[in-house]
Amino acid sequence: MLRHLRHFSPMITAYTLIAVLSAGFVADVTVTPDSTSNRTDRQTISLLQPGIASAQAEWETLKFTNAAEDLWAGETYITGRDVNMRSGPGIDSESQGFFRFGEPVRIKEDLGDWYKVECRGSIIPIYVHKNFVGSWSDVKEKFIPGSDCMMMIDNLYDCLNAAAPFYTKGLDRERKLKEIDHYLDVIDKTYDYIESSKLPPEAVKEMLQAVNMIEDMFKCQRRFVTEPEQAANMRDEAYPDLQVHFQKHYKTLEKYR
Repeated sequence: MLRHLRHFSPMITAYTLIAVLSAGFVADVTVTPDSTSNRTDRQTISLLQPGIASAQAEWETLKFTNAAEDLWAGETYITGRDVNMRSGPGIDSESQGFFRFGEPVRIKEDLGDWYKVECRGSIIPIYVHKNFVGSWSDVKEKFIPGSDCMMMIDNLYDCLNAAAPFYTKGLDRERKLKEIDHYLDVIDKTYDYIESSKLPPEAVKEMLQAVNMIEDMFKCQRRFVTEPEQAANMRDEAYPDLQVHFQKHYKTLEKYR
């Protein structure tokens, strides 16, 4: 059930207002040989091993070494849409998936027209054309209506995956519950922000559905922690099933990013 419970804190409100007011609603980047505008196959590493997040949530109130502190914002970002993750520095190299718009990357090596980059959650070398790497201001210049809401959803999804307790060694259950409660609180504020946006009703509905799915997965994590007798089912059946349904819906939101 989609909810509308709380209002943003001053910090969240300030950030989101800045994001909206500074957004330049311009057309997508010019398509180059390494950016595709029409695709039917979206096997995206970014979905399986998510990457984005501007890490702007209220981490000053709670710090968690196994999740929030592991999310890094990076100093450079993907400034295009439908940008290939290449296995080597050239358009003839195999595509390993596609970056999300605004995804943070760390430059590991300068190779002329290409960068070798590090992506959050990826253990394989990734190469990207320099045309699609820039500063946060470059990203904001390419915002479209919905970009700010989508980055909140992306951020929540990254936190969801970083916080997953299923394979945590020596799990501190009390600490993990506090962490999950923190994210659920951020989710409530995200509901509020999306519902108060001036996006078309259908866009709002689809985004709220995604947030609702993320909330369900956090609650599944909570059950894993609080109901040891159900832990195996939560990890091996319930959670993967929720992930599959979410990822199918998540792909449909690309048009708003």
